[in-house]
Amino acid sequence: MAWLISPPFFILMVVYPLVSTLFLKASYGGSISLLDAFLNAFGVLMIATLADLLILDMLIVGTMTPSWVIIPGTEDMKDTAYKAFRKMHAIGHVYGTVAFAVLSLIIASVAVFI
Repeated sequence: MAWLISPPFFILMVVYPLVSTLFLKASYGGSISLLDAFLNAFGVLMIATLADLLILDMLIVGTMTPSWVIIPGTEDMKDTAYKAFRKMHAIGHVYGTVAFAVLSLIIASVAVFI
């Protein structure tokens, strides 16, 4: 199932920041600095990942832990593993931020040199 669902998300993760940066370039009159392009692409990606971290991971899964997020067979871990999950995802978010910085630099380079 992941092979069907993942590709559209990966495509959006590249296309949406690129299109946003190209629109910014057009609003600048057709020329944009690499720094401005990078900050735009990075900002678009970070808004999405911060929403995921803060709303989905920390608030819904890590704090509220409704029954629909609990994996069958792990109900007894609701107050332990699902709460410890918050730290693991915060650390993962740091690694993701570095990966998004690299991806943003690539997207910015494409937008600047097109």
